[in-house]
Amino acid sequence: MLKKITVILILALAIIGLGDLTLKPVSAYSGNVCDYITEVAERRANGCDGNSTVELSGAITTIINAVIGILGIVAAIFIVVGGVNYMTSAGDASKVEKAKKTILWAVIGLIIASLTFVIVNFVLKGILKQS
Repeated sequence: MLKKITVILILALAIIGLGDLTLKPVSAYSGNVCDYITEVAERRANGCDGNSTVELSGAITTIINAVIGILGIVAAIFIVVGGVNYMTSAGDASKVEKAKKTILWAVIGLIIASLTFVIVNFVLKGILKQS
């Protein structure tokens, strides 16, 4: 059962991708990107003014959002697994109860993952505005 879930998760990630964690094309120039930016506002936006918190905070936000997204996908997969178990229980009371518990805990996990996403992004935006 765990192997099936792992395979489904890997296939889902391969199809959906990881959003911001996709590979970015490498530009033709070599060296630091800050050497090519001349406007002050653009240098600040890209963290070229000596303040690297923009790059670090963006990376942290991306990693946290990817982990929370994976947790949400896993919860959704468990909802489907619980539904399939419920439909194939053939009226066996213990299997029906187990399937209902699986669906219940998967929905709770999905709600927690969604709330975590909202709270983490809200807190990170508040922290980054103060810096």
